Amino acid sequence: MIHPKVSVVVCTYNGERFLRQQLDSLICQTYAHLEIIISDDNSTDGTLEIAASYQAKDQRIKINLNKNNLGYNRNFEQAFDLATGDFIAVCDQDDIWKPNKIEAMMPLFKDGALLVYCRSVRFRNETPDIEKYCRRKLFIGNDIKRLMYVNDIAGHNIIFKKELLCFAKPFPEGVFYDWWLTIVAAVFGVIRATDNVYTFHRWHNTNATLRKKDQKIQTKAAALARSLMVQNILKIEALEREDYIFAKKLYEALKTVQGRRFSVTLLIFLLRHSRTLFFFKKQPWSRAKMACRLSFAID
Repeated sequence: MIHPKVSVVVCTYNGERFLRQQLDSLICQTYAHLEIIISDDNSTDGTLEIAASYQAKDQRIKINLNKNNLGYNRNFEQAFDLATGDFIAVCDQDDIWKPNKIEAMMPLFKDGALLVYCRSVRFRNETPDIEKYCRRKLFIGNDIKRLMYVNDIAGHNIIFKKELLCFAKPFPEGVFYDWWLTIVAAVFGVIRATDNVYTFHRWHNTNATLRKKDQKIQTKAAALARSLMVQNILKIEALEREDYIFAKKLYEALKTVQGRRFSVTLLIFLLRHSRTLFFFKKQPWSRAKMACRLSFAID
C-alpha cells in the first residue's frame, strides 16, 4: 500500500531549549512517508545548529531560513508553501508527539474531511507525566457558527489537506492562522477529530499561543481579534446565507464592546446563542458564565 506523503511543518524561533525533544519525536514517527520542514524565523540562539545536526542524520529534514523575522503567523504561511506532500501536519518547536500520531490520524480523512485534529495534554516538566485534560466536547462537522467566537482546535493538533491552502490563503492580518484554517475547512469541507491524545503541549511563559489565548476574561486584544476574524468570515463568498447572517449579527454585537469594558448587547447575543457558540460546555450555567466573561474587553 502506498501511503500519501505528509509534510510536517515545524516553525522555529529561538527554540534551542526544547527543539531536540520535538525533533526526536518527529523522526520516530511510525508513519512511512514523511518530510520534515523546519522554517526558522531568524533565530539568534542555537536553533539552526540543532536543526542542521538533525538534518545531517535524517535526509527527510529540510531547513528554510527567513532573512527577516516574519512572526509565527507569516512563518507558518510561508512554510506551508514549501511542503511537497498532499497533507500537512502542523508542529510547534517545543512540544512532544506520540510516535503513532500521524499514523493514527490519517484514517480520519474520509467523507469530505479537509482537516483533522486530536486531543493534546499540557505539561510543564521536561517530559510529560499525566495524560489529564479538559474533556470539552470536540467540534466535528461543518457548522462554522460553532467556531466563530471560541475555537479550541489548535495548530499543533491538526493535519490538513494541502488543497485547503487554495481557499485559505492569504491568511488575513490580525487573526490566528490555525483558527482561520479551521474556519475555511468547515466552509469548504468537513472537520473530523479523534478523542485520543497524540500531542503533549508544553506550557511555559514564552509560549506564543498560551500568551494570547489563555485569558478567562476577554481582553481588548482578544475582542479585536474576534472582530477581525468575523470580518474576514463575512468576506468568504462560499459562506451559506444562514452563516452570513449569523456572522453579521455577531460582528455588530462585537462592535458594541469597542472602547468599553463591558457590553450588555454582546452579553445578550452570547447568551441567546450560547448553545451554539459554547456547545462544548455541557451545562447551561457553564455556558452562561462563559458568555458573561467574554462580554468584557479589559486591558
